[in-house]
Parts: sequence; C-alpha cells; structure tokens
Amino acid sequence: MLAVAGKTQAGYLDPNDIENFPCDDLRIIDGLWVKHSNGLFGFSVQKQIYINCGGKPDGSYPGDTTIWYRFADEVGWRVWVGRG
Repeated sequence: MLAVAGKTQAGYLDPNDIENFPCDDLRIIDGLWVKHSNGLFGFSVQKQIYINCGGKPDGSYPGDTTIWYRFADEVGWRVWVGRG
C-alpha cells in the first residue's frame, strides 16, 4: 500500500492518502489477503465483522463505543495479557 501511494520513504499513510487510495488496487490487495488467509483476513472480512458487531457500513457506530470495542476484541486488536 505504501508503494502504491508513493509513501515507501515515509513509512505510513496519512488520511489524505487513504481517502485517495485507488479502489482497484485496494480490491486487489483485499482479494489477495482474503485468498491467502483462507478467508480469515482482509478489509472486506473486517468490514463484515464490524457490521456483525453493530457498526454501520459507513464506519460509524451508534451510541457509545461498545460496538467499536466489540469489533476490536473480535479481530484481536485488544489482547489482554495476564500477569503472574
């Protein structure tokens, strides 16, 4: 994605880069990710999980942050490590 956006040197995408990322390239990346993870990962997979958690297709979520936290837990972004 960095190479497509011309941001290899910077090492990150800013909001403008993401907003203007070519749709065809995004579909190709998502398709490869889904294919090579046997359907476990990909932008489209994460979108469906987000919607299943109660999020809206436009990325918003009604009410408080409960839906966002449920999504983050579902995709493994929030991992609690016990001590002791």
